[in-house]
Amino acid sequence: NDDTIPSTSVVSSSASSEYALPAFNPEDTETNELLGVNSQRKLKKLEKKMTKLKAKLESLEQELQDERRLKKKYKDKVATLKRKLEKYQGDKTKVVDIGNGILINAALLDRAKIFSNSPAILARNMFRLAFKESEIQGRSLLGRACNANKCQPVKPSVDATKRDAVIS
Repeated sequence: NDDTIPSTSVVSSSASSEYALPAFNPEDTETNELLGVNSQRKLKKLEKKMTKLKAKLESLEQELQDERRLKKKYKDKVATLKRKLEKYQGDKTKVVDIGNGILINAALLDRAKIFSNSPAILARNMFRLAFKESEIQGRSLLGRACNANKCQPVKPSVDATKRDAVIS
């Protein structure tokens, strides 16, 4: 029968002859023209696809660079925060001698320095760190009589060693 299509060597022998491709004949001009037009179309499609893929590749490379930059930034930030945390935790146990053997926590002293706008406020904050409220209540700084209330009894002074440490 002339209507049957001859099988090619490309198609396996197990494939049915209905789906077999015709054998390529380079002398068949009609087939060459069809293949030329089809291959040109395919080539154009593939070129378009390639340009799209190149653009996508460039955008992905840019995103990768951005992500690497962010990774480095956050890695540096984590390292900085770790250093600060270690410093803070080390400061919890560190004490400073402010004079006369009076010890105050270094972190609290640093905080007092930061929040003090003037030497007078710093002295007040250091005074609060050195003395407990019960040690201050009902006492005066130097134990002298007040000019405004001369008829009142003289209040005892606060601990002189702590007071001198704060003042000096």
